Amino acid sequence: GASAAVAFGWSLRPFLSDGLAGLYLGIIGRHAPGTPVQLPDSRGTIHLPGPFRTVVRTESGALHTVPNRQLVTESSEASLGGRTAITVKLSLPLDRPPRSGLAAIQWACTLLPWTGEEPAKVRPPGGHSDALWIVEMVILGNAPPVDKVRAVFFDLVLAVLQSEPTDAAASVDAPPPESLD
Repeated sequence: GASAAVAFGWSLRPFLSDGLAGLYLGIIGRHAPGTPVQLPDSRGTIHLPGPFRTVVRTESGALHTVPNRQLVTESSEASLGGRTAITVKLSLPLDRPPRSGLAAIQWACTLLPWTGEEPAKVRPPGGHSDALWIVEMVILGNAPPVDKVRAVFFDLVLAVLQSEPTDAAASVDAPPPESLD
């Protein structure tokens, strides 16, 4: 039932994150053959870009297949080095249980290709009439303007919420992102 759907959705998280990262790399022009990249253990150039994984030729001449989300993280840290802490305030629909909101926010944080390794800090709404969630996250230097990051993040959260059943009994807690990797 619902727990199987949540488990299946969480299993797709890396695939979706790689796809978003590949799309973003293409938009900013950093996903073409010959583009220099920094990998965890070496440097190289993009040999064959792909929608989810990219083949990189290292300085030693070896070919490595790398998830696109790793290219986004590594390229941004290597070339720009910047990290920015941002706060996003979300007003979510009240017809969803708080656990659904938290799971959707955590999922969206892990899907954004511009977030660093630090987990986001999430403050739930204060009361029943207040639906304002406060999310503090760190974005990398390759991120688009903060307004765009906020808009994409909000759209991701709403898409996750709209795909869940509205019945509170059917809502299942998703595991926190840190325990998935």
